[in-house]
Amino acid sequence: MHMNIYRIVILGLALVLSLSSCKSLKDLGSGAKGEAATLKALEGNNLDFTTLSISGKGKAKMEKADFSIGMTYKIDLYADSLIRIRVTKLGLEGARILITQDSIYVLDRLNKTYTVSDYTPAKKFTGLDADFAMVQALILGDFSPIPDQLKLENKKANPQVFKGIAGGTDFAYKISRNLLKLMELEAVNELLSQHTVIQYLEFEEVDGQKIPNEGAVIVKAPEQAGFDFKHHKVNLNPNKISFKFNVPDSYERVAK
Repeated sequence: MHMNIYRIVILGLALVLSLSSCKSLKDLGSGAKGEAATLKALEGNNLDFTTLSISGKGKAKMEKADFSIGMTYKIDLYADSLIRIRVTKLGLEGARILITQDSIYVLDRLNKTYTVSDYTPAKKFTGLDADFAMVQALILGDFSPIPDQLKLENKKANPQVFKGIAGGTDFAYKISRNLLKLMELEAVNELLSQHTVIQYLEFEEVDGQKIPNEGAVIVKAPEQAGFDFKHHKVNLNPNKISFKFNVPDSYERVAK
């Protein structure tokens, strides 16, 4: 069971929350300068915060293992430093995850085991060259493009699609013209049989910023898996927040 918990955690790394001010693309111009202005404005909309707390419900699925489970989650984030995720089922904590700038710690409460790794397993499973900054951007829904250059496919389309290539992986970013927000990120590496899609849906306003209260992570390859989520509560810079993470002496360390 610990492998199922670990796979859920990898999907959980991409639990997404998009937080930015609402701004329209219509005043950003057209042509190459307009495209550059659009991308700059997207990055300018990234969230400025110190701490963040999110709670909600989700469902993880792994088709090959014929595995599906509903759960609740709580994510606590300290900007650029720490992320802690708690996964519970029927009020009982099943897993606790701590993500630092160089490591991922997974505490499996069900089997009394734990794992410690760098970001290599996340890269292998999702096809994304993950590090802390990228994981944080995915959770926040921040626009943080991986390719050095992006090209707009159709200037009149809505959503607009920017595409680029990095490390043999094709990236496509779908952007809402009305909200100036990232709606979908798709990463495909055919050579390595890796294909991941992250969707941001149903935006609502919290403290003057646009937040999607639901979305999905879809891993199409190397294994079909997914995580649908819906946020119930989001607190920006809460008065109280905890990053407590202790491994009991009785827990056994297991291989990833």
